[in-house]
Amino acid sequence: MKKKIIHGLLALAALNSTTVLADFANKTFMNDRGSLSNNVLMARNVCGRNSKKKDAVGANVSVAAYYSQSYNHTNLAKYFGDGTNVTPTGLIDVSLDAAATTGLQSGMIDPQSTASSRADIALAMHGDVALNPRRIEAGAQIQWNQCLHKLVDGAWMSVAAPVVYVRTEMRPTYTSTANATSSAAKGMGKGLADYFGGESLGKTVLAAVAFTQDALAKQVITPTYNSVTQVADVNVTLGYDFLREKSYKVGASIHGLIPTGNKEAGLVAMEPIAGNRSFFFGAGLHTRFNLWKSEDKSSSFKMHASAKYSYGFGADQVRTLGLTNVTTGVVPVAQYGLVGDIGTSHYMPLANVSTLTVSVEPRSRLEAIAGFCYRFNRFTANVAYNLFYAQAETLKLKGTFDETNYARVLSTGVVTASASAFAVDAYTTQGGLILATSPIVTNALDLTACTTPAQVVHKVGGDLAYSFDSKLPIRIAAGGSVDFNSSNTSFTSWTVFGKVGFSF
Repeated sequence: MKKKIIHGLLALAALNSTTVLADFANKTFMNDRGSLSNNVLMARNVCGRNSKKKDAVGANVSVAAYYSQSYNHTNLAKYFGDGTNVTPTGLIDVSLDAAATTGLQSGMIDPQSTASSRADIALAMHGDVALNPRRIEAGAQIQWNQCLHKLVDGAWMSVAAPVVYVRTEMRPTYTSTANATSSAAKGMGKGLADYFGGESLGKTVLAAVAFTQDALAKQVITPTYNSVTQVADVNVTLGYDFLREKSYKVGASIHGLIPTGNKEAGLVAMEPIAGNRSFFFGAGLHTRFNLWKSEDKSSSFKMHASAKYSYGFGADQVRTLGLTNVTTGVVPVAQYGLVGDIGTSHYMPLANVSTLTVSVEPRSRLEAIAGFCYRFNRFTANVAYNLFYAQAETLKLKGTFDETNYARVLSTGVVTASASAFAVDAYTTQGGLILATSPIVTNALDLTACTTPAQVVHKVGGDLAYSFDSKLPIRIAAGGSVDFNSSNTSFTSWTVFGKVGFSF
């Protein structure tokens, strides 16, 4: 464990490396940073007022309602679309041209045959699926800050938990030429919207061969949104301010995150996930300086800064693996290509059988904040900058996959009348068996497709607040934030929020 943490800390020094800033394509999963992390600026209360009552318990409770929406749909489309990491396309291309395509070939999803000729491969469905992904999150974050000075002078603790509604949508646009065969048993009239939307193509026969083709059941690109409502993690922080002067304060803290979010199932593309699925533990430093205060004490200007490191432990999750060809490299959006049972005439999309249990280790994360707070009487204004860095995940296959059971359907995947099974069909077995562990064969399951790469997100935000100086001090605030990054490895969003808190 110590070695892993040291490696994580060393990785923080490479925030601006080309690996971190690179774009990616052909991905099946992106892990969000989590609501508590994403709401870090909204959760701050550096200029709040405490109760002055003699019997005050030193508690500050706040509830913040917020709405967040991703705006980097172009980058997200490239992340989930085909092409290469150097040239991501932002769409899923299903081409008739077997020689020149960055995505799928029509025979990979809609094989055809006249029993004597492969010329009618042109009858297969083909076209493009333009992706326009968006993620929306709305909810209420509840936070309890408790002073523990009666136990240990300078000690405090904080507990935070958001209740969130997460909504994701791919918003696909299809430019599709439908299957043009003369028989419904071969998929006549079915197009890309049917295939990627998880509808049955009705295929029960291919030329003289009776066969079946299962509908897409995993990583389905739904025409409408998908959503989940969940308590997205619980964070507990225990802090101690070891330097406490009138003009500044310096302290340290330890924190732990308890995962309470939903578990992914891989049923739909860009599945809505609330919170994390791993336990995190870490430590941090924080400081606050009083830069200026008016003589009548009605106005002040303060600076605050903090940084915390977290390590995420391994947890089992369900994700959809892709495919790598050991000669040509990553197979574009391979999860949507067909495979077949050896010794049968049974086809299914790879995602149906490559959506498996994996062990996911998020590893190191770093969050840093720097900002200013100006107070005038009961009004305060806050502005701040936040840096978020997450190390690339480490995945290990936990689910079982029978590598001797399947063969890949290639672009020439035509089952002729003389071919009764994948095992003897030269067109379907020329790629070799799909194998999860051995590099000897041509094709191998690929964990890279469902691994979230390193993430670097910059966030700027602020709020305006007003404090009611009553027996029960109440503070209201409204503000917002916006994210920026240099790659397509994270959801970048804008957020607006309203907050009310009281001290007692």
